[in-house]
Amino acid sequence: MSAMADAKISFIVPAYNVERHLVPCLDSLVGQTYRDIEIVVIDDGSPDGCGRIGDEYAARDGRVRIIHQENRGVSAARNAGMDAATGEWLCFVDGDDWVETELCEELVGHLTPELDVCFFSYYEVLPDKKKIVPGISAPPLIDCDEEIIKRLQLATLNLRSFYLGRLIDAPAVWARLWRRRFLAETGQRFVDGLALGEDILFNLSSLEHVRSGLYVNRPLYDYRVDGNSVLHRYNPGIARVYATFSDHAKRLVEELEKRDAFEEMLQFKIAKDFMMCAMLDFCHPDNPKPYAERKRDFSSWSEAEPFRTALERAVMRDCRFSEKVLARLIRRKRFGVVSLLFSLRGRWRGTEWR
Repeated sequence: MSAMADAKISFIVPAYNVERHLVPCLDSLVGQTYRDIEIVVIDDGSPDGCGRIGDEYAARDGRVRIIHQENRGVSAARNAGMDAATGEWLCFVDGDDWVETELCEELVGHLTPELDVCFFSYYEVLPDKKKIVPGISAPPLIDCDEEIIKRLQLATLNLRSFYLGRLIDAPAVWARLWRRRFLAETGQRFVDGLALGEDILFNLSSLEHVRSGLYVNRPLYDYRVDGNSVLHRYNPGIARVYATFSDHAKRLVEELEKRDAFEEMLQFKIAKDFMMCAMLDFCHPDNPKPYAERKRDFSSWSEAEPFRTALERAVMRDCRFSEKVLARLIRRKRFGVVSLLFSLRGRWRGTEWR
């Protein structure tokens, strides 16, 4: 079928404590070479200048709308943006990232009436401003049929389980266009109050209903790799956050009647989440607790559900050698060696453990 050359695209930008990055983000959106867009900025009760910046852009450009709300988290912010958006297609953009100015112009020619979602590639922007394109070589376009979509759904739990999961940041909600009507008709929402993993749950649920998708092999989104993000800095209590996410994920898998298909990947994901707990809390150099207390926390959480079962059952097949070694040490409760490994390597990038 013919492409939708006049489709309106809505950008949804949740903004919280990203004042120093929000201007380049919004500049990349208002500067789109394709003009039929709207930009919905959600000031999620940000204590910095995000709300003021959003107001300024809304006053200058009628395509920009600003929503001010009390701080309720990124899920509530994105849901508010989805409710307010009027475009045929939705694109989620994090307030500390930006997009290429030709994003819309490049993609709109590929948007056909039967598509539910259009994926595209992205840049990882390192702290030194160097841009890299993650993934592997691929054709310019890949038609994502139902089988590919189901395999990509699995890749939301393990990026390396499927080649397309290496081209698309499968757990993320950015670097793709969603048809707004599709999301509304299938009842897709972000889980309110979830501090981590809300994007994974959204994708698991949304991809269940996708019948037609397309991958465009052009890096059009700029993802900022920030060493101070929640996936890098000391995060006390992160184990409870991951346990809450696991509860939601298990319920969703049951609702989708996917337990047999997803069980192995889900256990794998939970086991890797415990590695994140070790990195961001128990073994983190900024953890002020004495060694003995950190060791007790490590041991008690490794024996608590959902981590105990996952650490026992997870098949560490599609992962790096270092991850396999780490998993073996954690299973054997070798807290001292695990701490030493993290100390020697420094703060391992959180994206490696998703």
